[in-house]
Amino acid sequence: MIILPIAMFMFIKRVLYKEFKFLFIYLILAASTQLVSFITWKMKLNNLPILHLYTVLEFLILLTYYWVLLKGFLNKSAFFILIILFPILEILSILFVENIYQYNNLSRSVEALLLIFFSICWFVKIVAEDDDFRSQYQGFNYINAGFLLYFSGAITLFACSSFVNEMSVNLKMNIWTIHTLLAVQLYILISIGLWKARAK
Repeated sequence: MIILPIAMFMFIKRVLYKEFKFLFIYLILAASTQLVSFITWKMKLNNLPILHLYTVLEFLILLTYYWVLLKGFLNKSAFFILIILFPILEILSILFVENIYQYNNLSRSVEALLLIFFSICWFVKIVAEDDDFRSQYQGFNYINAGFLLYFSGAITLFACSSFVNEMSVNLKMNIWTIHTLLAVQLYILISIGLWKARAK
């Protein structure tokens, strides 16, 4: 399903807003990580080290996306601090909490909380803007709603993944199917947001 928003980028052939460049990088990163993770899984290799690296890169890219999107609404020093602190958090988590071959519950949960906060900030910001601005940035509302729904739904899975892994195979599959559905709605809403932006 991630192919859909990537294909949408290729179809429109031009980026209307610079924020979309970071979104495109995020999608390419996500697609590449899914492919490499699938290959390593088929080879019966532990692919969780890939997730640790992906978590840091995903957060930094989406942080930059929201940095540009929320310019003038949030203090840019907060973004600078998070750019430095989040990779440090991941390293400390690997060293003292969860090793690199375990699911990174801590950093994934912190990432989700922060991105939920930023997505809410976008809706707060746009409510205060005039009608022309809201109309111009309508596409971002769909994209932002996708991230808000995804991370709001997935944060419980991130935080409790160690417990989920101890469940029966069938129950585990059912729970992670929810994560898949959350990801699908994210990619669909990103695609709709891109189409709406293209129409402007």
